[in-house]
Amino acid sequence: MEKGSIVNNVTYTMKPGKRADFLREMRESGLLEAVRSEEGCLLYAYFIPEEDDGNLFLLEKWRDKECLSGHVANPNMAKVKAVKAKYIEETVVEKFFV
Repeated sequence: MEKGSIVNNVTYTMKPGKRADFLREMRESGLLEAVRSEEGCLLYAYFIPEEDDGNLFLLEKWRDKECLSGHVANPNMAKVKAVKAKYIEETVVEKFFV
């Protein structure tokens, strides 16, 4: 049964040499703070593996299924997708209910 908080473990495979550009645009555009301020967002944090220049990890935690659905439908997501298209080759999402 899908109850409680939802954690998304997201792995991005970056276009070569584009990780820093992606992170900079997410910060400078205000999208990072906009997503973090959405209702029910408990965590939205990027992690950089020091031994691998080609990946970026995102850990998201949402209060419940409704908040995650609201996030997906939020206009911010269309903007995030446009930024991702410039810098990211592949996205893999693992979803956990906690």
